[in-house]
Amino acid sequence: MVEGENNKVSYCVFEKGKQKVGYWSLNVRSVIVFGKATFVTDIEECKKITSDLWWKFGTDKNELEEELNRSLSRVMCIKVDIEHMSGKLVNES
Repeated sequence: MVEGENNKVSYCVFEKGKQKVGYWSLNVRSVIVFGKATFVTDIEECKKITSDLWWKFGTDKNELEEELNRSLSRVMCIKVDIEHMSGKLVNES
């Protein structure tokens, strides 16, 4: 993103879906967000974001510290300020 360019973004997430017993179709839930994206320039904020994401999947504090020391300088975080969010349930029949 460059200063003055359009920074509007959307992001959509679907779940795997569930099949009702006796039916071939799937019920799928999804969420889409619309907002504006900006780069996170504060290294401490980027470190916090990266650490929070780490704890969703990792459990070893020493490994986290090693990864941050080795890789944080190459991490780019992008923050999305959500302006609108919508979800739905779709029956794919």
